Amino acid sequence: MIIGVDHGYADVKTPNFVFAKSVVTYEKEPPFLHDTVLFGGKYYCCGGERDTLIKNKTTDESYYILTLLAIAKELELRGNGEKNIDMDVDLAVGLPIQKFSSEKEKFIEYLKRPRLLRDVCPVKYVYNKTNYNVRIANVHVYPQGYSAIVNKLTQIKEPVIICDIGSWTVDVMQLNEKGVPEIGSCVSLEYGVSHLLSDIQKDVFANHDNNIKESLIESVLKGTPNRVSTDIVRTIEAKAQEYTREIRYRLIKNGFDLDNNRLIYIGGGANIVSKYSDKKIDREDVIGDVRANAIGYELITKQKLNG
Repeated sequence: MIIGVDHGYADVKTPNFVFAKSVVTYEKEPPFLHDTVLFGGKYYCCGGERDTLIKNKTTDESYYILTLLAIAKELELRGNGEKNIDMDVDLAVGLPIQKFSSEKEKFIEYLKRPRLLRDVCPVKYVYNKTNYNVRIANVHVYPQGYSAIVNKLTQIKEPVIICDIGSWTVDVMQLNEKGVPEIGSCVSLEYGVSHLLSDIQKDVFANHDNNIKESLIESVLKGTPNRVSTDIVRTIEAKAQEYTREIRYRLIKNGFDLDNNRLIYIGGGANIVSKYSDKKIDREDVIGDVRANAIGYELITKQKLNG
């Protein structure tokens, strides 16, 4: 079974699920078991209020636990209701292109966990009253951003700039008219959506004496129902407009020609830029599905393994 997992700094995505990068550990059974993994004698409650962002995803076991949850969710969805699942899994994951070469092997080692699990085959855990015996047979690693558009490469007939706006970074790459990445053009800017959320929280506190949560800010940005006051909504939307202008400015500053290339926004911030941009351009596209990278990882792996 091939399962794509996009280990975002704020959210973890699979082809069918999105849940927050959040892990709370309990030594004994917690009162609520929603999205809880029982592993190694401990209970890990996942998907709640987001943890503090960390740049290095391999410093603790959080992303490993979230990977086990991702696998279980996908196997549960794709299965037939069995309560004992024994499965070989090929993980298809990604890294920012500028970190790809330096972190690939370390990330593979982390997900296979040879240094922490003596009985790595299988990994045994419980999720949603189902026992999982999972053998992580292989870990396939691909460049973020590029993977999200892999199913559209045959449609590319002109130079394209891919702008992947994640939680921590904005990863940008140039593709030529044949859809081939120009590796030397790749940049990673530490100006992801978390920076926007932090700036909004500071402005809302300074102007409205209100400690607004990220989840409420996101509901405003997404246009979902909320009870945020009109004045605070104006502050949030003004900062979102500033953020989109700054994204474009930083792309131009780093040498990207936005006038003569098609620009494709992807990632968690793509819809924000699309919604709040004050400069609508015909040659800008948005892939708003935050699961696009995870879907791409699976697709590339299936193509690779099937020849």
